[in-house]
Amino acid sequence: MKGLKNILSNGFLTPRFFVVWSGMVIYFITSYFIAPIFALGPYLLGFVCIITCLDLYLLFRVINPVSSSRSMSERLSLGYPEPVTITVQNLTGLSLRAQILDEIPFEFQIRDLTYETTLPPNGSAVWNYQVTPKDRGNYDFGKTILLIRTPLGMIARRVPTGSAQRVPVYPSVKLVKEMQTILATPLAAHYGIKQIRRLGQSQEFDHIRHYVTGDDYQRINWKASSRGQSLHVNHYEDERAQPIYLLFDRNRSMQLPFDGLTLLDHSINAGLVLANTALGKYDQVGLLSFAERTDVFLQASASSQQKHLLLEQLYNLQASTGESDYEMLYATIRKSLKVRSLLFLFVNFESMPAFERVLPILRLINKRHLLVPVFFENTELANYVHQTPGDLRTIYHHTLAEKILAEKKQMIYRIGLHGIQSLHTKPQELTINLINRYLEMKARTWR
Repeated sequence: MKGLKNILSNGFLTPRFFVVWSGMVIYFITSYFIAPIFALGPYLLGFVCIITCLDLYLLFRVINPVSSSRSMSERLSLGYPEPVTITVQNLTGLSLRAQILDEIPFEFQIRDLTYETTLPPNGSAVWNYQVTPKDRGNYDFGKTILLIRTPLGMIARRVPTGSAQRVPVYPSVKLVKEMQTILATPLAAHYGIKQIRRLGQSQEFDHIRHYVTGDDYQRINWKASSRGQSLHVNHYEDERAQPIYLLFDRNRSMQLPFDGLTLLDHSINAGLVLANTALGKYDQVGLLSFAERTDVFLQASASSQQKHLLLEQLYNLQASTGESDYEMLYATIRKSLKVRSLLFLFVNFESMPAFERVLPILRLINKRHLLVPVFFENTELANYVHQTPGDLRTIYHHTLAEKILAEKKQMIYRIGLHGIQSLHTKPQELTINLINRYLEMKARTWR
């Protein structure tokens, strides 16, 4: 009974089955008019029945005729192609024709991802394909479905193999590694990263030591020298652990897509690269994300675990559907950030009234800290404006697009009048421009 249930639930008739049996029907219809050929009909019918039953027996005589395994990264990088390898093993002594269907997560929206191959007796086959995640979070891979046929090809058997697998999609770790490699090479300028000389020094007192020839006279500690019989000087070291915070505004305008990723995804990828760069220069990096409320706050630190903590906090950060509360943001910053810090605010204002409501709060934040709002250039609107308008409707659309772009320029001009530095960039150029701005701030000793 169990075997019959297995056949009924996992057995399928192939196109060859219908072709052969349709041929038998046509043969008997024809033999009704041509009597001499009817004599071979029973033999042909018996032969086809035997072939069908034999095919059914060969397919279902083994409980587990095939097996498979899926090989992929333990975590995927947002926006980067990720390879997936399916290895199928034939556990029978027959040559099998297999159609492979991998149950990939619905987030990829791929419906026709299949692969056909021939499995030699007790042999194996490998299938490689790529997926590109467009959203952060957990992705659930199901089982690998195999539709196998023998050389007879009358019946096909469906065999679920492998196991389900949950894989997290993190902000682009590969982008972080690529930028880390670029920054470590002399070719960084080729990728648009500026080499900036540090114009001044920001130094912290370290200890008092004896004077040696060549020390700066201005560093002599006369009070300590008066207590002894030799000169003493103050020893300083460059101040390196400067606090930097990444502020992510998760309002609904950050859901706008560019190049397959939302503005929030572009911000998180670039912010992670900036954090890795700053930690490599011994600065402290922290995180704050907000919308209607502050949902994630990570104190700035230069510890070896900070990069992992940032990654864990950012990988499942999602945009909100409401408006952001900047009064709450100011209260959180004033309460939690006791030291003057460099704040990179990733934001996208939809209109001038929304910007004007927030501008007074941005001015208050900039009095206590060094604030750098990051504005995004709407590249699609800019490209649309450069097209030649045709009918009246297109002219109207061009006028609206030009108005939106002009408002964004006005926002940047207005915020500059109040002494707030900003960064206006295309989403695809955000990472390079953000690193350059950080290096500029670092060179100016912004404290």
